[in-house]
Amino acid sequence: MSTPFFPTGLSINFNDINMEKMEFYAKAWNLERMQMQKGLYVGSLTAVHTPKMQLMSTPHSHGILLQGDFPKGTILIAAVMTKADVAFQNKIVNDYEIKILTSGDEIDFLCNGDSETFTIAVEEKLFYESYHAYFGNDFLTSSKEKNIYIDPQYFSFFMNGIQKWISYLKQDHKLLDIELEYENIESNILTHLFSCIYLDSTSKYRQKFKVQNIRDILHQSIQEPVNMDGLSNEMNVSKRLIYHAFKSNYGYTPKRYLLSLRMHRVRQELLLADPMNDSVTGIIQKYNFFNLTAFSTAYKTMFAELPSKTLHTTLLH
Repeated sequence: MSTPFFPTGLSINFNDINMEKMEFYAKAWNLERMQMQKGLYVGSLTAVHTPKMQLMSTPHSHGILLQGDFPKGTILIAAVMTKADVAFQNKIVNDYEIKILTSGDEIDFLCNGDSETFTIAVEEKLFYESYHAYFGNDFLTSSKEKNIYIDPQYFSFFMNGIQKWISYLKQDHKLLDIELEYENIESNILTHLFSCIYLDSTSKYRQKFKVQNIRDILHQSIQEPVNMDGLSNEMNVSKRLIYHAFKSNYGYTPKRYLLSLRMHRVRQELLLADPMNDSVTGIIQKYNFFNLTAFSTAYKTMFAELPSKTLHTTLLH
């Protein structure tokens, strides 16, 4: 058997874990996860592997921001089940739309409610050859300037099929040591995908300004004061337009989005801090929080625990 691209037969199944444990168990993926809504976050992670494919399901109880990379040398296929607003790479995701990422793409997924994401990472060569064999043309050429959708009448069929393959591969299959058996499974999964998708021309969304520029400024200003009047003057648009465009694209107001970013950074610092030498007050002041009582209340609302408790907790507990 040829050298497997993924750890063949490995099954990962972690239920009801917090954001930090989710980050720890998924460290093979260079992803940063941020909780974007208040309340006790609970997530799960299930992944199964064949020699050239990984299937993964990750339910999230709250809105979440995912940014980073996926395994090199793979194509990443991503679908999400949610009633919430979803943005990917600063663009609104339409109903039944999926994303197929190729080399050089980055993950930038933002959802403002509970969701379950399904991903299939496939060895590049296998994906391109299989796509060409099924459709008779090149994926990169045919998908240029196109959105990719699951046909609505096949959406449940598609999702149920992926869930069934995950359940099947979670079992202990002695016979699957045979290379041909895995090749058949990989081929069947890709055929299942290809039979359900169609490509459509990308609609042009014109906007008076690029709302992602506001988002970039907020990420760069986590430790800096942000003045909406200054942003409005810099972008030469009204504060009202900034507010509505940001909320429409990302499901959050700029103020709520920046608060979530800052809360996440504070939490990460508290988890990594030395409780003998560091203080909550010293850490939060770096992120423009100066009222410890008000901050502690907001932090507990966001993460369901006081910041002092987080300070005395390690990343692995």
